[in-house]
Amino acid sequence: MNRPLPAEVSARLQAHQLWRSSSGSAGQRYRATGLDLHALDLSGSSLQEAILRSCSFSSCQLAHADLSGAVLTGSLFQQVHAPAASLSQAICWQTLWLGASLPHLQAERADFSEADLSQADLSASSLRLARFDQARLLGTSFRQANLQQASFFQADLTGADLTGARLWGASFFGATGLESVRADWLDLSPPEEEPKDLLGEPILHWPEWFEISLLEPDWEFLQEELWNSRNEFGFDRLAGEAARRWLLKLASQSFVLYLQQRLQEHEHWLTDGRRQQRLVDGGVDLHGLDLSARRLSHAYLPASNFNHSTLHRTQLACAYLVSCSFLHANLDQANLRWALCWKGRFQQARLRHLDASHASFWLANLQGADLSSAHLAQTDFSDAELSQACFAHANLQQACFAHANLTGADLTGARLWNTSFSGATGLESVRVDWLDVGPPAHSERLTGEAARRWLLEVATAPPS
Repeated sequence: MNRPLPAEVSARLQAHQLWRSSSGSAGQRYRATGLDLHALDLSGSSLQEAILRSCSFSSCQLAHADLSGAVLTGSLFQQVHAPAASLSQAICWQTLWLGASLPHLQAERADFSEADLSQADLSASSLRLARFDQARLLGTSFRQANLQQASFFQADLTGADLTGARLWGASFFGATGLESVRADWLDLSPPEEEPKDLLGEPILHWPEWFEISLLEPDWEFLQEELWNSRNEFGFDRLAGEAARRWLLKLASQSFVLYLQQRLQEHEHWLTDGRRQQRLVDGGVDLHGLDLSARRLSHAYLPASNFNHSTLHRTQLACAYLVSCSFLHANLDQANLRWALCWKGRFQQARLRHLDASHASFWLANLQGADLSSAHLAQTDFSDAELSQACFAHANLQQACFAHANLTGADLTGARLWNTSFSGATGLESVRVDWLDVGPPAHSERLTGEAARRWLLEVATAPPS
């Protein structure tokens, strides 16, 4: 039984739709935390780019609802009925979807890291480049879903159903429960259309599995199966024991030699400009690699995994790193100038003396990250999760922290001339032994309570 739609929710939905249709010049973006929306009929609702953290959508009707680009961190979706809904590029970290009905879901590039989708139905869904890192997927149905280049890093897939799923380029490193997965047959064929980056350039992607089986002795067992499937079905199809063996082997393989070759080709591209050598890919598993001092500027690597990697002094200027994961990575003294790190996960990462001026960490999670002494002038941290992050002695001049959560962050010694904190939260708990709020050529030091008062006043001041 659905509840009647509360008048306040109806008004907020209308205001949000106006905000969307007017490109932000009218209406108001739907922002809420801890909202109770359970058992409402929101079928067909337009909630693109809404920010609804820790809200309850349990037992809601969300058929054909559009939540693309929404921020839904920590929200509850148990038993929702959402056939043909859209969650493309949505942030769904630590969300709960127990028993949810999500057939034909459109969720390309959505991030379900640390989510629980146990017993959910995602059959025939479009999930290309989606992330399910460290997710609970017990008994989840992915039957005939498009999971090309999706990441299941350290996910629990016990009892999941992957029958007919399209898995070219998918990563399962460290995944558990694969021995119990149902996989009557799997589709390993590449996309019909050559993928392209934002500039329309073709993406140099993962080779075909048949090619790998010819070159790599560890995968030789695939040759006959894939050859026969091409003759019988016209595409790369694995069935039965071969499908299960492929999954189990993929969970322990990281293809380091192939990846190192791709990285080297990109460095050659930076030197001679041959377009076909540029590193343009997605969903690449680079976790745990030592990439120190590598020249990766202008690399295009959305939804890729750099967890626990070492990127000390690595050149990533102007790189496209949207929805990438850098958990516990070391980026000390790295160059991320002008890089796009939207919706990235940098929890507990080391970013000391980082140069990321003009970069964007919009909607990123840098909880507990160490950015001490980093150069972050004109860097965008709007709507970012920055609780317990350390910005001690960082250059934050003209940076933007609009609507960011800075609970427990350390700003001691930071340079904050013309820095925006409009709508930022958690400032009352920020550590600020002293701040430098003067212009570049003239230091103006505030200490103790005066520094904290200045922060709170700046956050609530009307836009100039």
